[in-house]
Amino acid sequence: MKNLVLSALVFGAGLLATGCELTTISPSWQLQDWNDQTETVTAASCRTDSNTIKFYALPAGDTNPDNAITDLFNCTDGSGTTADLPADSYTTWVELTSDDNAILYAQSGSVPVSVSAGGDAPVDFAFQANRGYTHASWSLMQGGTATSCSAHPDIAGIEFLATGTGAALTPDTFDCADLQGTTFPQPIDTYTLHVGAINSANPPLELGAAADIPNLKVQYGNQLVEAGALVIDLF
Repeated sequence: MKNLVLSALVFGAGLLATGCELTTISPSWQLQDWNDQTETVTAASCRTDSNTIKFYALPAGDTNPDNAITDLFNCTDGSGTTADLPADSYTTWVELTSDDNAILYAQSGSVPVSVSAGGDAPVDFAFQANRGYTHASWSLMQGGTATSCSAHPDIAGIEFLATGTGAALTPDTFDCADLQGTTFPQPIDTYTLHVGAINSANPPLELGAAADIPNLKVQYGNQLVEAGALVIDLF
């Protein structure tokens, strides 16, 4: 525990006074990056300008993150154990933040945890520290009429091409019948997303496309940016 948040300390003291049974949670974290050439996860390091991991435990059923019990740890420690908290079920996650908590650099996905009185529950978080994702779903139209992937066997895939402030990224390709897809991890940037149906030629030819989606902002690590439901108009 780096610096226990004051509200949690007061909360815990009050629980002890009333005889409420307590427990702890022991989070660990692995920061990840991405190799575009091999399309594999790689290890990332903690930042050199800050060293804070903020842990959240939100009672199950509560949807307001302001009600979460929080604790702070040193990122470089790789793990830690919270101060006492009530035995309960929680939704837990961690954030990589600036030391003054003013800047969010990355946020893990959430993990449900149930802790019994007097025990300790381990929970692990592995997440992208420097990249996020874009998600979109699609449907097909041709000549103003809805159509299906099975009606167009020449469609070899649906291609997502994201272009940021630099060069376009390597495209992500999905099975047309999936009707939705999430990109490989993308660097922090603002993107325009082009989604098209392609054939199996080398290089592939586009058989139709949706309207480009501009201004998609990947602002922190592990963020999932939603591009929405897109309509691909086949030629």
